Amino acid sequence: MPTALPVIEARPDGRLKALLQDLKPLRYRTRSDSTLGIPGHVRAASGIRIWGRRLAIIQDDVNLLAIQ
Repeated sequence: MPTALPVIEARPDGRLKALLQDLKPLRYRTRSDSTLGIPGHVRAASGIRIWGRRLAIIQDDVNLLAIQ
């Protein structure tokens, strides 16, 4: 019989802050191609995951992975 997972409740904490630094646009190395639906830049991120020592940015509107 499987063990029930504990319920974890997230709560806002006004003491925590995020600071964004060194902002830069994310562009694909390949040329954009509107006929294939490939933009010249990353438009959005549905998910960001660490992949080795890099970031993989997953989009749900483009069939590409952006690796940083």
